[in-house]
Amino acid sequence: MGSPEAVVPPPVLGGGGLAEKTIGTKLALKGRNGVKGNLRVGSIMSQGGLTVGKDVETEKFIAQGSVRICGRLSAVIVEMEIKGLCRIKEICAEEILVRNRWTDFPGAKLLSYFLGVRRAPGKLLAGRIMGGDIYLEYAEAELVRGINVKLGPQCRIREVYYEESLDLDPAALVQGITKEITTVCRGRQP
Repeated sequence: MGSPEAVVPPPVLGGGGLAEKTIGTKLALKGRNGVKGNLRVGSIMSQGGLTVGKDVETEKFIAQGSVRICGRLSAVIVEMEIKGLCRIKEICAEEILVRNRWTDFPGAKLLSYFLGVRRAPGKLLAGRIMGGDIYLEYAEAELVRGINVKLGPQCRIREVYYEESLDLDPAALVQGITKEITTVCRGRQP
């Protein structure tokens, strides 16, 4: 895709492309949508695909599908049901929940076998993830820093810094763990 300025949203019915925008209180998106620059809005709900060329600043970010944010996602609450590959340079929020819904229910592998679906599970790739309460599944990151951190299945994290609690799934891989006294990021930052 090239540089963040070169991000061009795909031309899909129901989708749309915006230049750098500050939008009112709510933004609900379906299908594939893109913003070339920064996006600032009270709350974002995305179903499908969302591409943002720079930073996203919002109170609440809810996404189902794939997300690509070339800069920082700053929010109070981030909830993602990942499907496909998601790339976010940096996430900073008070509450962060990233789940892979396809593998979440019993019998998902068996059902996919009988339906002939050979879909790879969704995955989040991020540089840094910082917040208060953090729960991640199917995520790869250089750094995770939080107060209460829970790493679910298929997480691969280089460094984890936590303040109060750390819970690791047996299928999570972490290279380094450090218990901290203070946390760097709590919610949105300018």
